[in-house]
Amino acid sequence: MSFLDKLKGIFGKAKDKSDTIVDKNRERIPDKVEKAYDKVSGAAEKIVPGESAKPADDVPPPSPPPTPT
Repeated sequence: MSFLDKLKGIFGKAKDKSDTIVDKNRERIPDKVEKAYDKVSGAAEKIVPGESAKPADDVPPPSPPPTPT
């Protein structure tokens, strides 16, 4: 794993934590700030996916078809 992959993982975890906090407190956040956060969060998701996003190289290969008996 390269340095940049590790860095993306760290930032992905931090982004997920901030998303969780914002989601829990969304009613307390002013509309203008909420719209700005959603815009920035969406742009950041394209660059650094959150922890729940699975990298393409971690996708398991498809299982082989069942053998006829």
